[in-house]
Amino acid sequence: MYHPSRYTFSTKAFAQFLCVLSTALFFCLFPPGLSAQFSLGPTAGMAATGFRWPGDIRTNPASSPRPKFGLVGGIALELDVSKSTAIHADILFSQKGGKLVSNVTNAVDGDTRYESTITLNYAELPILFRIYTPAKPIQFFAGAGLGASFGLFGRDEIAIHYEKDGVGPVTDIAFRNVDYRDVYKRWDFAAVIEAGFKREAGQGVFSLGLRWTKGLMGIINQTGSQTSEIDQLMNKSLAMTMGYRIYLF
Repeated sequence: MYHPSRYTFSTKAFAQFLCVLSTALFFCLFPPGLSAQFSLGPTAGMAATGFRWPGDIRTNPASSPRPKFGLVGGIALELDVSKSTAIHADILFSQKGGKLVSNVTNAVDGDTRYESTITLNYAELPILFRIYTPAKPIQFFAGAGLGASFGLFGRDEIAIHYEKDGVGPVTDIAFRNVDYRDVYKRWDFAAVIEAGFKREAGQGVFSLGLRWTKGLMGIINQTGSQTSEIDQLMNKSLAMTMGYRIYLF
């Protein structure tokens, strides 16, 4: 069984994240000499998340990786570079993680099923380049870019189901708040692609979209001088979000 860390808050690390955030937003949303429409507003949705598990888990018939659902929400910002192109950024709280079900059989306890539900909570900053169709009031878009995530806190909930001689589950045990510090990396980086549409509404625009995020690096700290497959555990998610942005200028 693999266990995640419960992140501990680091003032220095969070200050570094805010520095990266402010610098990226300034240069991406306010390029020198550019005059364009800028919009800002809330966005929220749900995400189906999972991991790219190591090969020994994916090929093991006794182990079954499964997705989980998480919340995503925050502030969306967009700078219309032209009638059909824009630079888009989000400042998000994003829940990621996954589930792993393992079945073990022995002569004493019979069949035992372990269910590990891993939840990792991030502050996330994706920056994307969007292309829109020219027709209005509804414009479809496609976008691509990169995202940086800062780990806030996490949890591994383990449920153990015992079954002996064909009798149903006898007891369920959930272990919570287990502390495995320095297991997960604080930072994560990902490639992002998306598609959706926006519609003019009042003083702004309503938007609805699907976004696929694929981690570019392992999220587990190396456990020694030699790397292993578990070091390459990566985040992935498919999110549906909606939001409303108001034009500020």
